[in-house]
Amino acid sequence: LAELVAAFNAMLGRLEESAAMLDEYEKQLGAQPNVQQRIALQKNRGILAFQSGQYPEAVRFLESADSELQAMLRSSDQPSPYEEEIVFYLARSHESQGEQTKACDLYDRYEGLVQGCGPGETERRDFAASRAASAECVKG
Repeated sequence: LAELVAAFNAMLGRLEESAAMLDEYEKQLGAQPNVQQRIALQKNRGILAFQSGQYPEAVRFLESADSELQAMLRSSDQPSPYEEEIVFYLARSHESQGEQTKACDLYDRYEGLVQGCGPGETERRDFAASRAASAECVKG
């Protein structure tokens, strides 16, 4: 629940409250969170860092989350509800740092993900599609 409240606060621009909620969530998880809890925490810390303009930190958290997620997905045939947000915000973070090639590759990857119906996903998908089709990303 703390993870959801923190994500909701971040969406509303209450970044300090979100950070405090994520700290509390991490404390409640203790020393041995399971892989999904670690991924969720890293994802949300990455999104919070992105929204705070801390793009290198966002990349660090999101790449860590993506790495663990990909390892988890290799051992399962189930899609992850976290992958959509991880890839989107990783692309945005790279783009915000001027790393256009990495961002474009991630927008392409994003477009290939299974579509869900999470909060804000429609807007993220529209944005990613427009960025992937932009002159900066069109190859050839």
